[in-house]
Amino acid sequence: MKIKEVILRKWKLADAQELSHLLSNPNILKNLRDGIPYPYTEADTEAYIKVMLDADENSTFAYAVCVEGIVVGSIRAVRQLCRENKTQRTLNNREVRKYEKTAL
Repeated sequence: MKIKEVILRKWKLADAQELSHLLSNPNILKNLRDGIPYPYTEADTEAYIKVMLDADENSTFAYAVCVEGIVVGSIRAVRQLCRENKTQRTLNNREVRKYEKTAL
């Protein structure tokens, strides 16, 4: 079995045609998550790519998956603030402010 090179790279608007072609294939689409329109037009793809390119790079990591230079998919991870950590930071900030008031 020959393993082909897989590369993750930033999206380009020029990828819209390849991705829309893939996502308009019902055999591919039935293996993906719900909510993807069918047929998946080039306009749908361009809108998706624009959202990925405009996303905050500190919280959203979105890449085109390419094999031998051809787009074959997409991968995205979104960093979320853990509720427990946020609550703890809020409590810590309150304690700091309380200390600052008493220290003055």
